[in-house]
Amino acid sequence: MATKSKKEKKFKISDDELYELVKGDIDAAEQYFDDNIKPELILRYQLINSNKDYYAEKFPTLSLSSDYSTTDVKDAIEWIMPSIIEVILGSEKIVGVLGRTPDDNPKAMEKLMAYQTKSQNKGYVIIEQFARDCLEAALGVVKCDWERDSHMEEEKAVIPEEQFLQLDASKMKKVTDNNDGTYTVIADREVRDKDQAVIENMMPGRFIYLPYTDNSGVSVFEADREYMLYSDLLKMEQAKKIKGVKDIIDPKMDSSRNNSLDEIADAIMNYSGQRVAKQSEEVNQTRLAVSQPGREKILVYRCNGKYDIDGDGILEDVKVMVAGTSVVKKEINPISRTPYVDAHMLKKSYARWKEGIADVMQDIQDIKTALVRQVIINTALNNDRKTAVDERQETALSDLAAGSKCVRVKITGQQSVRDVLEHFPAHQLSPETFPLIEMIQGWSEQKTGVTRYNQGLDADSLNKTARGISQIMAASQQRLKDMARTFAETGIVPLYKLLVELNQTMVDQEMVVRLTGEYLTIAPDDLKGTLDVEITNNIGLQDSQLTVQNLMIMLKEVVPGLMNSGIASEMGVYKTAKQLIEAMGFNNPDEFIGRTEQEVEAAMQQKDIMNQLPQMLAALMQQAGVQPEQAAMVVQGLMAAMQPQQQPQQGAKAA
Repeated sequence: MATKSKKEKKFKISDDELYELVKGDIDAAEQYFDDNIKPELILRYQLINSNKDYYAEKFPTLSLSSDYSTTDVKDAIEWIMPSIIEVILGSEKIVGVLGRTPDDNPKAMEKLMAYQTKSQNKGYVIIEQFARDCLEAALGVVKCDWERDSHMEEEKAVIPEEQFLQLDASKMKKVTDNNDGTYTVIADREVRDKDQAVIENMMPGRFIYLPYTDNSGVSVFEADREYMLYSDLLKMEQAKKIKGVKDIIDPKMDSSRNNSLDEIADAIMNYSGQRVAKQSEEVNQTRLAVSQPGREKILVYRCNGKYDIDGDGILEDVKVMVAGTSVVKKEINPISRTPYVDAHMLKKSYARWKEGIADVMQDIQDIKTALVRQVIINTALNNDRKTAVDERQETALSDLAAGSKCVRVKITGQQSVRDVLEHFPAHQLSPETFPLIEMIQGWSEQKTGVTRYNQGLDADSLNKTARGISQIMAASQQRLKDMARTFAETGIVPLYKLLVELNQTMVDQEMVVRLTGEYLTIAPDDLKGTLDVEITNNIGLQDSQLTVQNLMIMLKEVVPGLMNSGIASEMGVYKTAKQLIEAMGFNNPDEFIGRTEQEVEAAMQQKDIMNQLPQMLAALMQQAGVQPEQAAMVVQGLMAAMQPQQQPQQGAKAA
C-alpha cells in the first residue's frame, strides 16, 4: 500500500483533543526550559551587563564600598563580532547552492535566495543578531517560514472553447457563449499581496523545545512564544488566517511558577527590578483612562510537533497555533522540517545549548572585578586617610569633624603638630595584585582568542619583534576562524537549506524579482532539481587589503597567461574583476564593469557563433550544390572581413 502524502493526511481528532496534546508538550517544554536553560541564560546576561545585583550578592562586603565591575565578557563579544560578520557577510560568498547532477541549475535558486535575504528581509541585521545570540546566549535561533497574503479580484476574459473546458466551474461567476467557439468568462482571480519567505530572530526565551528526537535527529516538539495584542489576533481572523479568536480564554499565570519569558527579557535589558510592568501586564496601567479589550495581551504559542492525527499510529508533522486555551490554527507541515534554525560558535559535546563567552570568562571577570574593587577601595582609603587626634584637642576634633580648611591645635613646650595630630599609615596593596591581574588577562586571551594586540590596546607591542606579533595574531585568527566556520556550518548552511526547500515547495507561479538593479523572471521549473548547500570558500580572517592585492596580482600575472593559452575565458576575467571591485568595498561591480553577467555570457555565445559561421556557411553551400571553388572563395572573403584590420593601422604608423 502506498504511503499517504502530507496533502492527503487529514485531522481526525477534534480541536479539544489536539489542544490537550499540544498543551501537554507546552507545559513539559516550559518546565524543561525553566529547570535546565533559564538559570544559565539569566546568569550569562548578568555577566554581559556586569549586573550590579549579581555582584552585590557575589561580593557583599566589597559592594558596600564600591559597585565597579569589569566588562570583560561584553568587551570580548564586541571585539569578536566584527571579525565574524566580515567573514559571513563580506564580499566573498562562503555558502553556495550546488546542483547534485549536471542537469540541476542552481543559479536561479541562488538569485532568488539573495533577493529574499537582502530585499525582502533585513539580512544583515538578522544574521548579525543571529551571531550575537550565539556568543551571548550560547544558542542563536532564527525562524524562517512562508507568509502568503492574497485577495480576490474579478476578471473578465474571452477564451477559446478548449481552454474553457479545462477551467474550474466553481470559480466562474458568469459565462456567456459567444457562438463563435469562444466564451466570455467572468471569474474571481487570486491576487497575491505577499508571497515570500520571512526570516526573524528568536529572542532568547521565545524558543522552547523538548529534548526528545526521532531517528533523524528532529525534535518531537519545538515552539516559539510571544505576547500579542487581542486586536492583532482579531485582524488575523478577519484575514482568514486563524479562527476562533472570540472564544479565547486567557488563563491566569500560576503564581507559583515564574514566567521565564519576562524574566529573560528583564535580564537581557538589565532592568535589575526597575521595570514598572512586565510584558504580560498593561503598560502604565494606572494612567489609562479607558481599558479596552483590544489592548489586552495574550500569550501565543506557535508549535511544531509530531502527532498522530488520523489514528494510523504514524506521527505526522503538525503546525498548531495556540492562543490562550484555544487552537486558532492547525495545518500539516508542507516541508520535512520545522522552521527553526539554531546555531552556535563555541563547542559543547552532545548538547543543544552550547557554551557562551560568559561561561568561558565568568571566573575571569569575577576575579578581576574583586581585585579592581580592592584597588579602588585601597586608593580611596589612601587618598582620604583617617587622622589620629589627641582627645584633649577639642577644637581640632570639631574642626576635623566639620571638614574645616583650618584645624586648630594647641601646642605647648617642645611639642609639634605631629605630637597631637597625625594621619594613619597608608594601606599597602599586596605586591602580587597587579601581576595577578596581568595573569588573569592572559587567561582571557587564551580562552577567547581576543588579544590586546588585535584590539590595538597594547602599546608595548612596538617593542616586540614583527615575527612575534605575527605569530600572536595568527594564533588569535585561528580561534576566530574556527568560530566563524562553526557558525557557518551550524547556522548559515541549514538556513539556506531551509530556504531551498521552502522555495521548491511554495513557489507555484512565475515571479519577477529585482536584484542589484536587474529584473529577473523566475518560474517554478527554474527551481526544480536536487540542490545541495555547502561551504564554497575557505573561511579566513585576512586583511581586506591583502585580498585586494592578491586579486590584482591574479589579474596582472595569472589571468593573462591563462587567456593566451586558451584555458581561461572572458567569464573568468569578468568574475575576477567583479571579485576585486567587491573586495574594494563596492556593492555594484556591474556598474563599474559596464556589463552584467548575462550580457557577458551572451557576448561569449555570439563570439562562438561568429567563429563557427564560416564552417556553417561552407556546409550549407555544399548542401546547396555550390561549386567547391566558389564556396572556398566566399568562406575566405568572410573570414577576411571578420579579421581585425591590422595592415592599414601598421602602414599608418610606419608613415
